[in-house]
Amino acid sequence: MTNICAGLLERAFPERPDLVDRLRVLIDGVRPALEEQRSHFPSPPGAFPLDSGESLLVVPRDIPGGIVPEQLEQVLEEVWEHTLSGIMVSSLADLSGTISGDLVREYRLMTELLPEPSPEPPSGAESFLAMLEQLLGDLSRGVQILAVPDLFRPSREEEDGIVGVLKEADPDLLLAGDHARGHDLAWPGGRPREGREPLGQVLLEAVLNEDGRGLGEWLQALPDRESCRAWINQVPFLFRGAGEGVRMDVNLPLDQQARSLEALHTLQCALAGVPAFVLPRAILQGAEDLRAGAGAGAGDDDGDGDAKDDSELGELAGLVLPRLRDLLRIRLEEPAFDPVSSQRVVPGDPRMVVLERGGTGARPVLCLQNLSRDPVEFRDRLDRYPWPESAVVEDILTGDLVFPSREGELFSFELQPREVLWLRFGESSPE
Repeated sequence: MTNICAGLLERAFPERPDLVDRLRVLIDGVRPALEEQRSHFPSPPGAFPLDSGESLLVVPRDIPGGIVPEQLEQVLEEVWEHTLSGIMVSSLADLSGTISGDLVREYRLMTELLPEPSPEPPSGAESFLAMLEQLLGDLSRGVQILAVPDLFRPSREEEDGIVGVLKEADPDLLLAGDHARGHDLAWPGGRPREGREPLGQVLLEAVLNEDGRGLGEWLQALPDRESCRAWINQVPFLFRGAGEGVRMDVNLPLDQQARSLEALHTLQCALAGVPAFVLPRAILQGAEDLRAGAGAGAGDDDGDGDAKDDSELGELAGLVLPRLRDLLRIRLEEPAFDPVSSQRVVPGDPRMVVLERGGTGARPVLCLQNLSRDPVEFRDRLDRYPWPESAVVEDILTGDLVFPSREGELFSFELQPREVLWLRFGESSPE
């Protein structure tokens, strides 16, 4: 254990000089398993451990009997077709069995530091030691990201001691909570100033109202972050449950609901950070039906309203998933979507959302999305973008080449109703 970490513990618990040696034994005990786990996720020394292909499946807590790891593995492989890179569960105790080695070798695992309903800091040296013993054991079982609840507010000395021990054991461990507290990831979705509504609600309102101004303001209100930090953009996969704020109109035909969700997911995948999708319980439990192309709960037509709603959820998921999987595959190949790459909200027609992603070291991608049912023109200055000699850019969503209209120092594109373009430019944008 480093002298810095030992000093943190001695300041937090001056009455327990034996604590450093006891924790040193714990760290040494889990280190071989940790090193073996991390060998499957190599990253250059000093680099941010996450890359452009990262995305998370967030599993709800309310699974009767716990989450069956084999079922979860089937959902990731057969339903999502390996397009996700990580899983979040509240606690490893939520799993109804042992998580397989194959699963933790292929997917990053995220849990909460102290899951609800008791996100209380430890009290006293023995409970502090017991908590760290459990956390170190979780890290050795594959946990790479720890979510820190807002309510977890120990003393500064104890918090420094906890972080010091965990980072001593695993230097690549990521803490997800609040950038203002020094955490690597803001979770969930960052926290704009003035306590604004959650990201999922803002995205859905933009899509349903065909107006991107609220989203642009929400993004610009995010606190400034350092270049080595990122957001987890956590959003419900389907907006049908209670307590989600704005809800999808369940009276609309499913194909219309699917189009709105596809537009929402496209916005979510364009944002800086790591997209995370909260999976409804019915979808996880109905995975067999979903893989077969039927609705989750299909065949249970006994007049039960919940069964009917579950069946519609499965049908809706089946309509939405193919488009979302395509988006995630495209992000995987594009350095501009690295979680810590830059993001610029480009002003324009309020019926559009325009984001420039990427910067130094990556070819920037201009993400344009027409939210409306009318053609909309995007216009900007030529000298703000690194044009290739051909003056033609590629839409990475389709592979098509796009020819802008030019007028003096300006260029423009016309986007058709609901059209989306992700345009790749040159090596870097001029200042």
